Amino acid sequence: MAEITVTDLTTTTVDGTGVFDQLMRATKVHLLEEYSKNRIRGPEYSTVYLSGLQSAMEQSIRFLLEKNNALLIEKQVELAEKQLLIADKEILKADSDIALVQAQIDKILADENLTAQQILNMQAETLNIPKQGAMLDAQTAVQTQQKVNLVSEELRVDAQTSQITAEAANIPKQGAILDQQVLSSIQEVAQSTKQVEKITAEILNIPKQGALIDQQKSNLISEDARIDAQTVQITAETLNLPKQGAMLDAQTAVQAQQKLNLVSEELRIDAQTTGITADTLNTTKQGLILDQQKINLISEDARIDAQTAQLAAETLNVPKQGQLTDSQRLDVVANTALKTQQKVNLISEDARTDAQTTQIIAETANVGKQGSLIDAQTGVQTQQTVNLVSEELRIDKQTAQLTAEILNIPKQGLLIDAQKAVQAQNVINLASEESKTQKEILHITAETLNVPIQGTVLVADECKLRAEFDLITEQKGRVIEEKALIVQKKVTESAQTQGGVADDTSAIGRQNLVLQGQADGFKRLAEQRAADIVSELYQVGIGTDDSIKANQIISDVNAQTIMNNLRTGSTY
Repeated sequence: MAEITVTDLTTTTVDGTGVFDQLMRATKVHLLEEYSKNRIRGPEYSTVYLSGLQSAMEQSIRFLLEKNNALLIEKQVELAEKQLLIADKEILKADSDIALVQAQIDKILADENLTAQQILNMQAETLNIPKQGAMLDAQTAVQTQQKVNLVSEELRVDAQTSQITAEAANIPKQGAILDQQVLSSIQEVAQSTKQVEKITAEILNIPKQGALIDQQKSNLISEDARIDAQTVQITAETLNLPKQGAMLDAQTAVQAQQKLNLVSEELRIDAQTTGITADTLNTTKQGLILDQQKINLISEDARIDAQTAQLAAETLNVPKQGQLTDSQRLDVVANTALKTQQKVNLISEDARTDAQTTQIIAETANVGKQGSLIDAQTGVQTQQTVNLVSEELRIDKQTAQLTAEILNIPKQGLLIDAQKAVQAQNVINLASEESKTQKEILHITAETLNVPIQGTVLVADECKLRAEFDLITEQKGRVIEEKALIVQKKVTESAQTQGGVADDTSAIGRQNLVLQGQADGFKRLAEQRAADIVSELYQVGIGTDDSIKANQIISDVNAQTIMNNLRTGSTY
């Protein structure tokens, strides 16, 4: 709010912009009018002037104060509205806090139920520990048997994986790798022979593994049968190689013929392209010829029109040429009909020429599209040629691969013999694996003895959970107390924004009464000042001229309204 200064009242000049300066100018105008009409004499002029000066000064000061008070009231109203908005936000915050507290209470209840369920689960698990020990014993026995059964399977899978990996990696180099594997297998057999005396004591366990060895033998027999079947298949494929060669030769001949056909097709397309290019060049020449023909037709049409006009003029002169013979008249009529027919024919020829021009333009527009189509067909033919070359190379590679596989068949037989020797050595190694399994059984037995200690740990965990449950119960009580406090804060915030909530004897209620009294006081003060202004206007007007009536200064209705408001406000 701007502060009131002296310049608002007056700028200390006769033509100033202050409130007092403007009121004095208006007063001087009225005094000058009354003085010019001889209604005011010399001594009276000074009295009336001083009275008007004082009244203008008082009213100017009062006007500025009233304006300042109005701005103050407006600011107070804005402040009250902002306080109401703040109070509304506080209420929303209180509602959010209540919802948060309720959610915390629900979480505490859920945690309480979860804790109780966990205690029940731990008790049930404690009762299941002996059963779990028995189940562990059974699982240990099952796993021991599974380990015995999986040893041979793991060795067989590893051998097959190595074989497949070597074959897929690089077939031409597979022969050298197989030779190295054969040498390694022979060295392993020699080394195993030296270890036979050392592991004689372990051979006592071989009768227990008889069933496993029999199964491995069956697997080896099946493997031999599979290898025999593969050998027969490879033999059959070897017999089919001449037939495949003949088929490849036939395919090569077909490919050669296709290449020749593609060359012919390319020459034909080139010829078509040349013809289309020539047609395109001729189209321009034909357009020039058609344009010239059109010009000639237009000239002929103009000539025919001139002749028709001449004939019409001559026809008008026929009555004046009474001496013209009948034969001449018939010739004129025949010539006129002939010219008319020629004109019709020229119009038809012009229309036909336009149609031909339109057709040539359309054909010229399609020339580019036909070129694009020919380019696309050429690209397809080129790609087909490339694909045929790639197919031929792929067939050559497959033929080389089959040849290399046929050469590796004897080496694979030697590898299988070496693998059989390795399998025999693996049978001997199973005894040491069984000793390892016995040690694992002893380890599991020691873990079983630790089960009572684990039960003690579970009891300690149960005590910890009960203590946490007591702590949660105490937190629940504190949350309920906080909820009651937030509800009371909500009532307090509502009392600041809603009437009738707070009691008149409370601090907020009394503050509301004081603000209401101040608002009523400002309203009554404005009404009293309005009545003072009306009264002073009456006094100034009547004191200046007795002939002026009161209702000329302010209407009776407005004066009565102001006085009624003043009288009504005095009852507060």
